[in-house]
Amino acid sequence: MNDIFIDVDYAQIYKHGQKIGGDVFLLSRNPENDQIVCTLSDGLGSGVKANVLASLTARMAHKLSFSPMDLTHSARIIMNTLPVCKERKISYATFTIADIRHEKGEEVRVNLVEYDNPSALVFRGSNSYLWQPERIDLEREGAFKQEVLGHSQLKLSIGSRLVIFSDGATQAGMGKSLPLGWRLEGVRSFAQAQIEANPDISSHDLAQAIVCRAHSLDRLSAKDDITCMVVYVRKPRRTLVVTGPPFTVEHDQD
Repeated sequence: MNDIFIDVDYAQIYKHGQKIGGDVFLLSRNPENDQIVCTLSDGLGSGVKANVLASLTARMAHKLSFSPMDLTHSARIIMNTLPVCKERKISYATFTIADIRHEKGEEVRVNLVEYDNPSALVFRGSNSYLWQPERIDLEREGAFKQEVLGHSQLKLSIGSRLVIFSDGATQAGMGKSLPLGWRLEGVRSFAQAQIEANPDISSHDLAQAIVCRAHSLDRLSAKDDITCMVVYVRKPRRTLVVTGPPFTVEHDQD
């Protein structure tokens, strides 16, 4: 029986007034090699246009992540495929790719590539883990700023969590309850408090708590799409189902 379970889930709230999200999250599992690929892409703008751009980016990243190609090389292909907005001089979409693989024993290896999304968070128990991603400089014609890919190789043990979110979370409350927004440290402190209060909190509940808190900071009128994904490495929970014969003999075959 498996001695480890990778619990992955996400939560999302659309920008106020929109019926379709500009943030796109994809999750796929490949049981043959114990691989899980999670992709979060944030399209430029909002609504249908942003959704199309984010969907294109996320699906490209997703497909390439299951290929034998190196993940950073895949990210470069995505960046070279996506054009730069002529007006804003920025990329049409940002993305985070997490290639998660269960190694022998009780460790999970995460190959993480980030482009222009808020930095991911890692918790070992309730303790926040800090690391320095490898910086890969990109050179694209038409971009007004230096573009950088962040690449990290992480190991998650039992009780560890990886939290990924869009800038709708870090910018929540900007100009309202918080002049500079919730920011990365605000999300980190809140997530840490949630884990301390409930060490066994599920990925679904933690992602939902972060998104709901960001929404409340926006006074329940989200100024951007808010998306959060959580990976929780834990022991499996066993379920034993006991059943008996039917009330009548005639139903034995059924």
